[in-house]
Amino acid sequence: MNYSLPTHMKDIEKRVVQFKNAKTRQELAESIGYRYKFIVYFIFAKDIDQHYIEFNISKKYKGERIISSPNEKLKQIQKNIAEILLDIYKPKHCVHSFVRNKNVATNAKPHVQARHILRLDLENFFSSIHFGRVRNLFEATFNFPREVSTLLARICCFKGCLPQGAPTSPIISNMICLRMDAQLTRLANDCRCKYTRYADDITFSTNMESFNDKIVQAMNPLVISDKLVSIIESNNYFKINKNKTHICSNNDSKFITGVKVNKKLNVSRKKYREIRAMLHAARVYGHDKALAEHLSKYSRRSTRIERKNFFNIVHGKISYLSMIRGKNDTLVAKLKLQLAQLREIYDEKYASNSIERTQSKIIDQYAIVLTEGKTDRMYLSFAFRKLRNKGYFRNLKILFYMWPFLGGCTAGIKHLDILSKQGFFQKYSDFPKIYIFDRDIDRSDKYINKVYVDGKSCEFPKYWGENTWSFILHEPKFRNGYGNSISIEHFFSDNIIFSPDNEGRRLYSCSHFDDGTDTSNGKKFFKLKENSDIYFEAKQKKGNFVLIDDGIFLDGKNISRTKFSLAKEILHSNTIEDASLNEFKILFDVIEYIINKSR
Repeated sequence: MNYSLPTHMKDIEKRVVQFKNAKTRQELAESIGYRYKFIVYFIFAKDIDQHYIEFNISKKYKGERIISSPNEKLKQIQKNIAEILLDIYKPKHCVHSFVRNKNVATNAKPHVQARHILRLDLENFFSSIHFGRVRNLFEATFNFPREVSTLLARICCFKGCLPQGAPTSPIISNMICLRMDAQLTRLANDCRCKYTRYADDITFSTNMESFNDKIVQAMNPLVISDKLVSIIESNNYFKINKNKTHICSNNDSKFITGVKVNKKLNVSRKKYREIRAMLHAARVYGHDKALAEHLSKYSRRSTRIERKNFFNIVHGKISYLSMIRGKNDTLVAKLKLQLAQLREIYDEKYASNSIERTQSKIIDQYAIVLTEGKTDRMYLSFAFRKLRNKGYFRNLKILFYMWPFLGGCTAGIKHLDILSKQGFFQKYSDFPKIYIFDRDIDRSDKYINKVYVDGKSCEFPKYWGENTWSFILHEPKFRNGYGNSISIEHFFSDNIIFSPDNEGRRLYSCSHFDDGTDTSNGKKFFKLKENSDIYFEAKQKKGNFVLIDDGIFLDGKNISRTKFSLAKEILHSNTIEDASLNEFKILFDVIEYIINKSR
């Protein structure tokens, strides 16, 4: 049975007009997108309190917080009302809770580098807003008849007050505090202070020698002014929680709603260490054990968090850090990259949780791909996801192997020998193991089989035994003539490869430098053609198009950009050129060929 109207909440502007003009309960029901008979039956036939489930969660420091969660039908009704109220209510500039595009970071930002900060907490914030106050709010704000306001208050209240957990409670609490916010803002302006509020957290800050006595009568010990107390307690009978009233001055660590504001917006070292510890535990022990460790050490809500994926938890923590420090922050970028690397190995969307677990699944569907350097693996994983999103290789499952040492198999064939002696190939003989190498000048032929067809040389993957294969990067179509200089970065255009970072650092190609001048130490001195002050030293230049990512100097300072830095920028941009994607597709065509060949 469909209880909602056919045009359920499609035209919010129309709904807002209907809501404001509602003079009867029937008109109110229609404005929120429901038939009146259903509203009456749902609200009055059964005690409204029976539509809630209550549970406790631990507070950050002491005690427990009661959450009252409405059932799905009531929650949807409340969401519709909240959507209308959010369109009507215009919050004060000082309000940062439950407001679009505002959060704990925007609440803390006005107080950065403040000399003194006063933090207040309103005791029992939601439960102190009782039924009668909610009903009076609707009567005074919208001039609703008593029966309409009573119905709205009954829908929005639980046990005679605003429930913490209902969709309507945040917006109604802000509307209730409208007068108090205006009064406290005027007081702050008169006292050369800044004022913000995030739900029940009130903050004042100043750069004066001390707070004006209209706000703080004494700082040590702290005595709040009678005027400030009077404003708060005269509005809906709010009370200040004396146990959560603090003042921070000078060099004290200053936190507002969990955000550090001493010099810039930041988080506590504890939060950063927690993220690093989780990532480290996942690398060393696997994500299942890492999750268990996290829950035992940090979770205050273990009964509700256990079902969550480990990587979603870490992603949420990094996202919070990004919100505070900024998405372009280098620390945030580093943590995001570490998480992305771990997901490549453990995330079940793209690969098995571990090599061992994969063995218990359909092994012949998986391949282990190893690369020379860590950036190669990053690019391949990135391109693979993009290709799958376009519909390619949906049945292909790849585990991009993260080397436990050296950052990559830079030793080439010697590293293959090391793994062979360790029994790696025998242990995972059921998997196709595929090594992808650059077109190195001296050793490319070692990793491929050259076959001549109609007088033309053709390259095929080389088989090493024990289901182990290797091949080298092909020459992209738009890199004709580059030959054995090709590295995976050459799959991207020059505009991307040679783009500078924020510090002006960039990659260089050997072709950018002159032929060199002999020096007394047996090396040559190569100068940049376009700027002779920029140079590097080496015994010889490698292939003309080989990329240089270290040892480029200007005035004795290394100005070269690392390949790793470029990879981070490309991956974080989350875009890839069509020409580049086509070249990566050729690589995965080869991988698919090997997997089919190995079965």
